[in-house]
Amino acid sequence: MHTYCREEKRIIGGDSSSRLSRPMKRRILPPIQVKQTSLNKFFPGLPPVNPRKDYIALSESIDGHNIKSKYTLGIREGNVIEINERHCLECGKRLLNNGFNRRIIELDLGAGRFIFHLHRKRCPTCGEIKLDLSSIVRAGSIYHDNYARRARQHYKNGSTPIQIQRAFITDFNVKVSLSSIVRWINTAAIPLQDMLTRTPVPSSGFWAYDEIHMRIRGVKCYDLCTIDVVTGFIPGNLVSPELGRQPGKRLLAGAKRHRKLSIEMLVMDGTNVLGKLFHTRGFDNITLAQCLLHHKWQVCKKIKKLARIPERSPKPIPDKYRPLKKRFYDVFDSPDETRTYIALEILRDNVSRLGNKEITRCFKDIETSLPKIIAWQRDPRIPKTNNKMENSHQHIEYYPSFKRRMMTIGGGQRVASYRVYNRNFSLFPAYIDKVWKKRCEWKARLLEDHRDPDARSAIMYYYYEAGHLNQWYGEYSAIWEQYFAVHR
Repeated sequence: MHTYCREEKRIIGGDSSSRLSRPMKRRILPPIQVKQTSLNKFFPGLPPVNPRKDYIALSESIDGHNIKSKYTLGIREGNVIEINERHCLECGKRLLNNGFNRRIIELDLGAGRFIFHLHRKRCPTCGEIKLDLSSIVRAGSIYHDNYARRARQHYKNGSTPIQIQRAFITDFNVKVSLSSIVRWINTAAIPLQDMLTRTPVPSSGFWAYDEIHMRIRGVKCYDLCTIDVVTGFIPGNLVSPELGRQPGKRLLAGAKRHRKLSIEMLVMDGTNVLGKLFHTRGFDNITLAQCLLHHKWQVCKKIKKLARIPERSPKPIPDKYRPLKKRFYDVFDSPDETRTYIALEILRDNVSRLGNKEITRCFKDIETSLPKIIAWQRDPRIPKTNNKMENSHQHIEYYPSFKRRMMTIGGGQRVASYRVYNRNFSLFPAYIDKVWKKRCEWKARLLEDHRDPDARSAIMYYYYEAGHLNQWYGEYSAIWEQYFAVHR
């Protein structure tokens, strides 16, 4: 005790060189009676400051978190965070003070800003000791990790970065830079796309295909998309700078090979954008169907042109041409193949007597595509229209900049991936419950007849099907927990 007092006396009363040579941290400070609560708001597991001690070992309060540094952190008066150790763990030499760095972090749930100082220390031999703050604040940012998770949720729901920024100002009174929001969104873009590529979704094999015409930096591009017309899930989506056989092959082949899904039927619009893809090996066994609504649109355009009305005019077709329109519609709406071919021959006679080139070309296109048009008559699972695909387009186009203001192909793919994830992830719980409910119905049937082989097979089928669904849903949930879930 007397020795310490003599040292303290030399520190206070000695010359300037002796004061500089002696580290000030050896002085005994009075007990701090004010509890530090700011860090508790930011990290709830951190206990308040003990007024009987100058330091808190943060490593004791965050046990179980991954801390890469060998050194432990402490907090003392004035919101100063520093290393507790006084000697280098590598060479054993005494650590020297190396100044302070001011840091600011945004607390979660709009609790305001927290200002603290990092007390830097260095070893004469090993150099400066880096402070590992990963257990307190997310690396490379002054914002709590929940801000990034909320930003991704907003983006997943269709909000642009500027809209996310305004939402943070309104909800938390915090203005986050647009570059930070974009960086948070991009962090999850590649893992999200990889997960969508390798993870299957519930599929019946009956798909619809269509493309969205978009502009990226003023250049025309396309978003190729598929959807299962029975389950409603989106198996694949691809943003491509071109439209044709090769992009379509990449989309469909990726869905078949990587996701291990089979395509039995594909509903398309009336155009032949994929060329001769369905005459090649691996795609020649797919049944093709065409949307009746697209053919009806084409018929109305040609009849309006015949009546000298602009194709896109909202004016109705004149009464004079309505019987011709009805003859065309009879081919599409006939309930069976026999009546379809009868309606086609009646239409052929009317078109030949009319003698108009546009109407004749429209008739020939319908005649050539007739097996695809009436495919729904052979299988009730084939839809007549491509309406589910169009509704899926609206889901993706909910992002306001997607159609005309994207800057890169990667940016367009990022928006599409976020929106596809949002749709599929929301459909999984109800679909799993539906499958499990069917299994329960078959189990009830087995109780009535213990020898029913169909019931036993169905029970096992739905059991394994539910297991696959839980596994796939687990992949989606893992992405949710890693990048989207807000931690409390």
